[in-house]
Amino acid sequence: MRFKGFFGMIVLAVLSVLLLEKGRNLTDLAHTVGGHRIGITFLGLEVDDKVPARDIHSYAAGFMLTGLAVLASTLIMGFRLFSVNRINES
Repeated sequence: MRFKGFFGMIVLAVLSVLLLEKGRNLTDLAHTVGGHRIGITFLGLEVDDKVPARDIHSYAAGFMLTGLAVLASTLIMGFRLFSVNRINES
């Protein structure tokens, strides 16, 4: 059970970092977009193929907020896992 909890925390932490990084990259891309529309992918999956340049910031905010939510759930899961381990060891 302990291994599953640590593995889950690692997976969620990596996912949150990837989501936050994608949001940051989209924020930077919004200032340098060459055409009127771009395609947005995440982990090889197409999110949307025709995003207007004016809506890129909305997608960036969505990725960042999702990343923060996943990071918060990871931290909560970690605190619960460590507090249960400490109580069981006593």
